[in-house]
Amino acid sequence: MEREAYAGVLRFYELAKKQEWQVRDLPWGEIPPIPETKGTPQKIARRRDLWRSVITQQLQADELACEMSSQLLNIAPDHEAKLYYSTMVQDESRHTEAWLKLTAEVGGTGERDPYLDELAHMTLEADTVEESG
Repeated sequence: MEREAYAGVLRFYELAKKQEWQVRDLPWGEIPPIPETKGTPQKIARRRDLWRSVITQQLQADELACEMSSQLLNIAPDHEAKLYYSTMVQDESRHTEAWLKLTAEVGGTGERDPYLDELAHMTLEADTVEESG
């Protein structure tokens, strides 16, 4: 097959590289990691716990996305597809890095979602793309 057939994939690769962002460019320390609120200490603590839970689930989901995009990179048969999937791995890794930094700012992670872990296991162990969808 001629390489010109992969021009569309290369276009997506170039667009992904052009749009990539860096964790270091985010406004760390300039704004509170959790929107501030008023209320009793108990209300503020509950709100903080809720945000920690949401942040933990986002971290968990992006860790899964790192694993899945790595699998796609490794199984892609064509050079152009590997280039594109390499940008996906990098992007998901940046998301994970940002969530890790944010978890540190909010006092650590909350409880992991066991259903998300189960979904990750089922998806990563699937034999075909159709089974993982």
